Amino acid sequence: MGVEVYTYQNRKEINEVYLHDSLFYDVIINIEKKTIEMNLNRWEPDEYEYDKYNKCKVTFENVLHFEFDRLDFWGDGGERINTIFLGDDNLPHNYIKGKLEKATEEYRAKNCSDPQDFFSKDKERFINIGLEIMSGDIISIICEKMIIEDCV
Repeated sequence: MGVEVYTYQNRKEINEVYLHDSLFYDVIINIEKKTIEMNLNRWEPDEYEYDKYNKCKVTFENVLHFEFDRLDFWGDGGERINTIFLGDDNLPHNYIKGKLEKATEEYRAKNCSDPQDFFSKDKERFINIGLEIMSGDIISIICEKMIIEDCV
């Protein structure tokens, strides 16, 4: 597989990514770089070897929002991915707009550029990605880019 890169332009392909039964073994959040790295043991269905896992790294770049529900609706299983999916295209747009509306005039006065300029230029730059965990919980990420690298 090598490297897969997903942006706003090819976002619909995210629904075709196969991460079912992949296991988290490390998640690194870098606030300064605005990145999230998820190191996974990616399950590869194989007719000869039932439990075949390959290491891979999923990196989310220029992260605007990260949320992880951990309610265990379906019981334990928080370390195993059920599916990855593209969320509502309007969510990044509405998220950015909501944050701007909450900004006070004082905050806007301290910025070099008008926050509305950011909003108008970037509303079709970010993607909304969801990871459903076997427990029924969801990880939601709004970011500019997702990269999947095989680390075999």
